[in-house]
Amino acid sequence: MSKLLNFGGNRQDIANSQSQPAYLPPSTSLLKLARFSMKADGSGTVTMTLETFNKLLECAMRALPFDERRYIERNPDVGSAMRAGEFSSAFNHLATHGYFEHRALFDFRVDEAWYRKTYPDIADAIAKKTFSSGAEHFREYGYFESRSPNAELEAEVAYWRDLEARSAAPKQVA
Repeated sequence: MSKLLNFGGNRQDIANSQSQPAYLPPSTSLLKLARFSMKADGSGTVTMTLETFNKLLECAMRALPFDERRYIERNPDVGSAMRAGEFSSAFNHLATHGYFEHRALFDFRVDEAWYRKTYPDIADAIAKKTFSSGAEHFREYGYFESRSPNAELEAEVAYWRDLEARSAAPKQVA
């Protein structure tokens, strides 16, 4: 999927600055950039160019905390690519390639007791020494399986799971 959904090439201008709030274009701009198809029941679809979709996703990523040092520790090839001049920053890699390569993005707080109780299959896997902890499972697999790391995020994660299940959008194959 990374080749289907990325910014296409290296974008040296992408930076994640915590000193500035993320820029989100005014709704009037988005209304010009996207086509909306609404149904009587309030559901519908939005169609936009891949460039617009990627830019909106980049805006969303900018609003989240990002630990460049940790990202490079988890993805040493990104550090090598930065030293070779392929990327200006780890965030540049994340925004243009890493997100769609299923790289671990953030350190979510995993509530071990809640995670094991909510996902008994993971508790069993930990007992069998397949994983050392719920946090390890979540970091390697759980996030990508749409599991929640804690009770506080469960409603948000459940919303996205439900939305994906209801989606009639065709699935992309890498």
